[in-house]
Amino acid sequence: MIRAKLDGATVVTAEDVPGNIATINSRVTYRLGNDVPTTVYLVDTTRPSIFFQGIIPLRSLIGLSLLGMREGDRRSVALRHSVLRITLKRALHQPTREIRAVFGRAGEPSSPAGTVCLPFT
Repeated sequence: MIRAKLDGATVVTAEDVPGNIATINSRVTYRLGNDVPTTVYLVDTTRPSIFFQGIIPLRSLIGLSLLGMREGDRRSVALRHSVLRITLKRALHQPTREIRAVFGRAGEPSSPAGTVCLPFT
């Protein structure tokens, strides 16, 4: 799965990531199969098997599947005895989108005086 994601990835700067993409530390709503949609944070933890309410580890099967998905995307993941269908319903919070909303894009004047905001790296 990781190889397929990397092979199909388009590399962009943090400021150019569309706001409807699931990224690290995004808050997203997703659905497994026909279940009720669930809202969680997609976080990078060192223990992929530890799930807490409202958190999906990036290193888990679901977390890795969600990473890079665009709102409305559907993915099928083969399990041992079945296929898991994952749908990204919404990217509710994306850190890079929030930073752009507050500070603007790099190189854009942030005031009439011509000062420039630089994004966090």
